[in-house]
Amino acid sequence: MQDSEEHRLRIAVSKTIADNLLPDWLVAMHAAAAPEVTVALEVLDAADVAERVRDGSSEVGFAEGYESVGDLRSCAVGSDELLVVTAPGHRLSREEPVCLSRLASIPLVLREDGCGSRATLERAFHQAGLQLAIGAELASTVAIKTLVATGEKVTVLSGLSVRSDVREGRLVALRLDGGPLKLPFRAIWRRSPRPTGPSRTLIDIARRLGQQHSRDRVTAPSPPPAPSR
Repeated sequence: MQDSEEHRLRIAVSKTIADNLLPDWLVAMHAAAAPEVTVALEVLDAADVAERVRDGSSEVGFAEGYESVGDLRSCAVGSDELLVVTAPGHRLSREEPVCLSRLASIPLVLREDGCGSRATLERAFHQAGLQLAIGAELASTVAIKTLVATGEKVTVLSGLSVRSDVREGRLVALRLDGGPLKLPFRAIWRRSPRPTGPSRTLIDIARRLGQQHSRDRVTAPSPPPAPSR
């Protein structure tokens, strides 16, 4: 809820969005309509964002994944892709495109339970009748990337989280057989009262910039064209 002066905006945001999207959203919000607003930010696992909105701790939340928000309202604010990520030269790159059944045989380094990207991966495995093999659980995406870049480990992360690493050659993104796994981003708010003022402005900006990101996101490279005969 907003304070009595209506100059404080409380938001709950999942880690992936907080690290990679929210800064640009806040800059645009302050420039467009609300330079005097102070933002109180709580960074959480995606699974906890809806609860903060539901209990009134936050006016609006932003989270990734498909988890139901129940009695709350939500709208899409763009999407990303989950990427299979390895170190350059990893043996798995010779098997590209990688199928889910092959991934199921590899102990993966993943984010902690409750993370939206992990829940989305678990959903895809469940739909395919497969079980994840978890080699390690780390709450830090930076730690996961460092571990993968220096060894034989494999992870699956949001493209946003690895875009600079892939572009600069520290990590490699591999294509999935059957196409990419979509990671949706959503804004979440209570049915009543409806968002107004800075919270409404932030949701609108997130939708606009989220659509732009969806067009520009990092993807695994396409295979080279077959040689002509």
